[in-house]
Amino acid sequence: MLTPYPQIVEYNEAVQNPATAFRDPELRQGQVKLNALGLPVALSGGFALTYMMATRRRRLAVRCFHREIPKAQHKYAAKKSVADYFRSNFVLTTSGNFSTSALIQSIAEIGVERVLWSADYPFEDISDAADWIDAAPLSAEDRDQIVCGNALKLFKLGNQKKLEGEG
Repeated sequence: MLTPYPQIVEYNEAVQNPATAFRDPELRQGQVKLNALGLPVALSGGFALTYMMATRRRRLAVRCFHREIPKAQHKYAAKKSVADYFRSNFVLTTSGNFSTSALIQSIAEIGVERVLWSADYPFEDISDAADWIDAAPLSAEDRDQIVCGNALKLFKLGNQKKLEGEG
């Protein structure tokens, strides 16, 4: 019976030649950790080998599966998409990035309710940040939500009228 996965010895040979074994440019430049005999160090689990690789920028673990994991898709299936988890668990700020196109794309991807206006004081001038957000092509409602409303809600500070003494 043919296996859809390479054999362990084939993985060992491949990681020793990253320039030809990987498609990713960073991994192609990497060096696998070798033992005293010059062979790749592989940490083994029931279904995979894990190799340690060093690139110019960082150290990585490369996982190579050598057999099927029974019912893995069912066992590890996410209840929501990655995008849904991102949208419900992250808030983006404008700090350090006064890019109108990035702001518009962020709103399109995660929603106006997940974006906060901010400035990275003292590294950025707050008046520059304010001028930028004032000129951004947003509705008055979206601008108010990004500049103030979202922070009030996120940090549970109450509503804006109460803070301004209007009620």
